[in-house]
Amino acid sequence: MIISYLRVSRKLFWPTMLRRISQQQFLHNLRVRGLEDLSTIKLIETSLKKHRGYVFRQPKKGDSVILLLSGGLDSVTSWGILMEEYGLHVYPLSFDRGEKRAWKEKESIDYFSKFYQHRYPDLYHDPIRLSLNVDPVNIQIEQVMEQLHPKIILKSFQGGDRLMSINISFGSFLLLPVYAKIYADYLYHTKNRLIKTIYCSVTTGDGLIVPHQTFTSLRSIMFYFCATSGDFSWQFASAVFEKENRLFYDKCDLVAWAHGHTIPLEKTWSCYHATRYQCGGSDCQTCIARRDAFEKAGVPDKTKYRPVTEQSLSGMIKY
Repeated sequence: MIISYLRVSRKLFWPTMLRRISQQQFLHNLRVRGLEDLSTIKLIETSLKKHRGYVFRQPKKGDSVILLLSGGLDSVTSWGILMEEYGLHVYPLSFDRGEKRAWKEKESIDYFSKFYQHRYPDLYHDPIRLSLNVDPVNIQIEQVMEQLHPKIILKSFQGGDRLMSINISFGSFLLLPVYAKIYADYLYHTKNRLIKTIYCSVTTGDGLIVPHQTFTSLRSIMFYFCATSGDFSWQFASAVFEKENRLFYDKCDLVAWAHGHTIPLEKTWSCYHATRYQCGGSDCQTCIARRDAFEKAGVPDKTKYRPVTEQSLSGMIKY
């Protein structure tokens, strides 16, 4: 993990520039991550070099890119980094996946749209929001025992209407880059904006939990784009977790960078729940990670969390 702050005489100083490590250190850090596959990464990178002469090339100042935007701490900070550090025109793409917290995510995106438009008027572009909500699949009670596992039945069955609803969401991380590529094609045909780089905001901590957000997965998605389109100029990468850029950022590093650039992270939304305040409770991994990041960065957390006495009520309170 990169330490993105220095503690001197009990005072904290946050850098205004991105802190980088060597590619050798980057690979060393990957080796101790259980979900990474270095042999697959090497195979993909060798093929990319063969086809285009490089693995990943940072777009030049003034170029246009697409950013997958959720309204959370990571993606909102990455939005700022791409404009502040690289001088890129950023076209954010967000998704309403039909989840209850979607309105809180949109609230965050709306706030930072105004914030970044004021701060970076020459590089800012309005986010586009796509609806990926899908109608639930209803299964007749007579078919339940044949088609569903008993544990699923106990968790999901609604006994009053003889139907059980299963929500099939297109919110998978693996599908979102495909929509971003379609959006890039749209921008080319409507605005003559040639965009070949799509960014996400995966951090080093994400790939410790889920395989589809490992560095191995990021490389695999980029190769998939190139191979299936027959166009090896496509790039897909994290704005803050990329070997060629020598960035190995965790969430605490993003908190430190945002604090150094006076970005009001308390306006971002991380919580899985859709209550008035972010729950901050032990049953919400995103709130746990958020609080931990502020603590590690030594940055005051101004996020409004549900009162501790109410957190203990197992998340049943609605606002």
